[in-house]
Amino acid sequence: MGDTLWGIAEDTLGDGERWVELWDLNRGRPQQNGRALSDPDLLTPGWSLLLPATAESAVTAVAPPR
Repeated sequence: MGDTLWGIAEDTLGDGERWVELWDLNRGRPQQNGRALSDPDLLTPGWSLLLPATAESAVTAVAPPR
């Protein structure tokens, strides 16, 4: 199974419930493959996501599915 906004929020923001912040920052944001995040449940491997200023890093990449 691949990454989720919940999991990324939990890992980088310390609280999975902050996934909505990731959604708000990245919804519709163009990615290098020409697509954009349009469904919070569908992340594509290789996408870069913006993170809130309170995150551990400025950008994170979505890992490939396991």
